Amino acid sequence: MIEVHGHRGSRGTHPENTLAGFEEAYNSGAQAMEIDTQPTEDGVVIVFHDFALTERVCRQGGVAPFREMPLFETPWSEVKKWDVGSVPQPKFRSQKLSHQKIFTLEDALSWLVKKRPPFMLNIEMKVWPNWKDPFVARYTSNVLGAIEKYNAFNRVMLMSFDSRPLMQARKSMPRLPISYLFENKMDFVAQARKVGATHIGPAYELLDEEAIQKAHAAKLKVLPYTVNTAPDWDRLIGWKVDGIITDFPRELVKHVGKTERSPAQG
Repeated sequence: MIEVHGHRGSRGTHPENTLAGFEEAYNSGAQAMEIDTQPTEDGVVIVFHDFALTERVCRQGGVAPFREMPLFETPWSEVKKWDVGSVPQPKFRSQKLSHQKIFTLEDALSWLVKKRPPFMLNIEMKVWPNWKDPFVARYTSNVLGAIEKYNAFNRVMLMSFDSRPLMQARKSMPRLPISYLFENKMDFVAQARKVGATHIGPAYELLDEEAIQKAHAAKLKVLPYTVNTAPDWDRLIGWKVDGIITDFPRELVKHVGKTERSPAQG
């Protein structure tokens, strides 16, 4: 059965990277969910997608940030004040909005280990181009330390568009599943081999059946993002991807069930 992975929790139905989204992804019947992480100025690894606190998702006392606040230049004591569940999203008008706090990675792992396995957490490490190697190494060490603290080795996968955290993780935790993410067409297999990845995670538009077959021949699993329509789901399922990351995990779970049900089962 193809794996269903919720994107940023369940972004199509609940505010991204929030407890409400986590709970929906878990309750949807999905096998996993993806979250985004990055460090604050004082090294706290938080669950947040954008480079900075901005009015796209943030409010404090009904007011948006007066300026963009890059997270790696902002202390956790400031970051944690912001509400990230109350801003309407034009792309997802049916989201169930509610006041939601910014989670830390440790919050997310604590939540995960209390849930029944085999539900998994895909931890995407956001790495910005101007970050130097020592900064990325400290950030990666903090992420791996949190995984170790919660003994979550068998419940998580590490993901990134940047090779540096993936290579560090492979050396520190040889058995940790790793997905190399891609936003441009290239030789996915060759790049994945360089970092010791177990998965490739291209944008779904970059894939074709030949690329998936090549990955499988190299014993790599294929987990594309972010796929939200039935025709795209059907095409990728027909090409035998191993999983799909979607903003609508509950809908995809239902769709997969209908697709894989035999005629005898109705």
